[in-house]
Amino acid sequence: MLKKMVIILALLMMVTCNANAADNQWTQLGPEGGFIKAIAFDPAAPTTVYAGSWYGMGAQGGLFKSTNTGTSWSELDTGLPTAQYTAILIHPLNSSTLYVGTAYNGVIKSTDSGATWNPATSGLATNQISSLVMSSATGSIYAGLNGGGVYRSSDSGGSWSAVNSGLTSMSVWALAMDPLTQTTLYAGTYGGGVFTSINSGSTWSAINTGLTNTNVTCLAVDPVTPSTIYAGTSNAGVFKTTNSGGTWVAVNTNLFSTSIRHLVIDPSAPATLFAATAWGAVYTTTNGGANWSTAYAGFYERTAYDTYVIAMQPNTSSTMLAGTYGGGVYRSYDSGVSWAPSNDGLVNTEVTSIAVVPGGSKALYAGMMFKSMSTSTDGGATWAPANSGLREHIQSIVVTAFTGTMFAGTQNGVFVSSDSGATWAERNTGLLNTDVRSVVVDPVLANTLYAGTSGGIYKSTDDGSNWSPAVNGLLNTNTYALVSDPSGTLYVGTWCGGIYKSVDRGSAWTPVNNGLTSTCVYSIAVDPAAPDTLYAGTNGGGVFKSTDGGTSWTAVNTGLTGPYVKAIVVNPFAPAVIYAGTYGTGVFMSTDGGSNWSLLAGLKKTYVNSLAFDINDRVTLYAGTNYGGLFKYVTTPPAGAAPAPASSSGGGCFIASAAYGSALASEVDVLRTFRDRYLLTNGPGRAFVALYYQYSPAVAQYISRHDAIRAATRLALTPLVYGIKYPAIAGLLVALCSGLFIIRSWRRKTAG
Repeated sequence: MLKKMVIILALLMMVTCNANAADNQWTQLGPEGGFIKAIAFDPAAPTTVYAGSWYGMGAQGGLFKSTNTGTSWSELDTGLPTAQYTAILIHPLNSSTLYVGTAYNGVIKSTDSGATWNPATSGLATNQISSLVMSSATGSIYAGLNGGGVYRSSDSGGSWSAVNSGLTSMSVWALAMDPLTQTTLYAGTYGGGVFTSINSGSTWSAINTGLTNTNVTCLAVDPVTPSTIYAGTSNAGVFKTTNSGGTWVAVNTNLFSTSIRHLVIDPSAPATLFAATAWGAVYTTTNGGANWSTAYAGFYERTAYDTYVIAMQPNTSSTMLAGTYGGGVYRSYDSGVSWAPSNDGLVNTEVTSIAVVPGGSKALYAGMMFKSMSTSTDGGATWAPANSGLREHIQSIVVTAFTGTMFAGTQNGVFVSSDSGATWAERNTGLLNTDVRSVVVDPVLANTLYAGTSGGIYKSTDDGSNWSPAVNGLLNTNTYALVSDPSGTLYVGTWCGGIYKSVDRGSAWTPVNNGLTSTCVYSIAVDPAAPDTLYAGTNGGGVFKSTDGGTSWTAVNTGLTGPYVKAIVVNPFAPAVIYAGTYGTGVFMSTDGGSNWSLLAGLKKTYVNSLAFDINDRVTLYAGTNYGGLFKYVTTPPAGAAPAPASSSGGGCFIASAAYGSALASEVDVLRTFRDRYLLTNGPGRAFVALYYQYSPAVAQYISRHDAIRAATRLALTPLVYGIKYPAIAGLLVALCSGLFIIRSWRRKTAG
């Protein structure tokens, strides 16, 4: 009787949850896309193509290969350094030999179609390689260097020497060769215009008559009439010469994006050109530049509009690939009339924030700097955009446990979604600084949010509709990490101002830095089981720990070889297990509360921006990396950890989570465990749970927004929780109550 009563009550309060099997290894998940600077087709095998990615300081670019015209990609990494890949040259007579230019690692060479690589840098300066060209007649290779001029190799990259006589600008952004007279070269420079050499680079002379903008970013030589040359500039569009640079004229009619990244000529119709532009995607002309028109249907309007490079498939110029700024590779089969992403296997995204949906069916969100946000409903196997109305530069994602409402902190303010990320709305009223680096939902007070910005803390009591500053006592307002403990006590890490604490929900802040010798704080984590225990990840000082709510700190770095800790997370089901994501050395784990650390080996992209622990399966760690996308590491639960749920359909208890303020509350865990043992182990129980799961979120959302109803719900749940937790006592009370009821009924009957 008791068991049946408890099951009936539990059906009204439960939702389902999942579990994953585990191995201790890293797996790259996505999202796909990235920063593609260079693309080259194999002239002997036109379905084979190579793509090189790059971006910014600390970036770990990648070199990718496709054997099916970009339908799918695989990363090439044997012998390749950690580098940014900026130029690709395929030997015109022996396509198994490749040369790849990098930003700071010189030239890398492969003689087996990219299977293995070796440096080819002897004598070569370390400046960024902007372009590579090769004479098929002599075998000489030329490298244009941004800040180093032009280098030449006459021995297949074995050695290099500078060939800069007469070259007055060393910022060479583009090289081109006369295809008929291969001793004639052209160099586009930044600030010096165009130079030409008619003796294989031995001497150079400027050819700038009529070139009103000397910041030349790219060059294209007509393959049929080499005296016709096009020059793209940084902000003045395209210039054209028909006399080998004797005079130039601007050809920009209807070219509305005048910052030109790359130019490519259709060899089968040389009057047809395509221009890759900054924030204008692709333009085309069919009359040698006399008129231009857009050719970017299908490009995502933000992340792919800044296009770096265009490559045409040999012998099939209607097939083209475009490399974009964050959106990866786009492909067109119809001469640029329409485009579509073509990134299967090409993962070069910068994941800055991660959200695991409580109670979701393996639902994840990945926030990125330049691709906005993507979502996965299958644990990262596949991804889809989740960014309608949302700007790029995502820095923080929060999914509320009991309503599913999402908040995103971006460099353009706070955005909110109530439909699982399908659409977003801006919520910046009163937010004077919109560089939002962290968003925190108050664990107790309904509708209360906090936003940490580069200009202080802001507070909202109406789900972000209105904001007001909360900076009293905050002497350093350049904040990076903002967190709350389960009671609502706030901590914020600042850039070189240490950590501040607020015990009154942001009304006043107090510095808590005793022992914190590294005061540039990237990240803070709170032990949910012991909220006075905190961990701080710092810039150069590793990890610090406090066991007294921040009153004092101690460095805990034994075994931690990466001192730049951008992310730190506590396993909520085994709080002695801590994970630290570092910038340049990967992810470290401690199983003793930070006393000792060990590297979680195998993470091939070691610049880590963000970490998240899966509260649904209780074993999966996610790491967001710089230009390597999102990785997962499925851990082995340590001894004493709470067991993973047995079901496979989500991990939150919506109504209970709404009532108690967190999916990790001990009362919620009691109810969840009961559901897993007694409801999800039989058909009728699973059917009731599924039905409840369908309708409970709306009820939970209503409860979460009304403090009185939350209190009443907790009161109603308390007998159920204690009945499950202490069944013997509950049984005794039920028996006693039943006995009293029987006696009272008997007395009434006999009295009547």
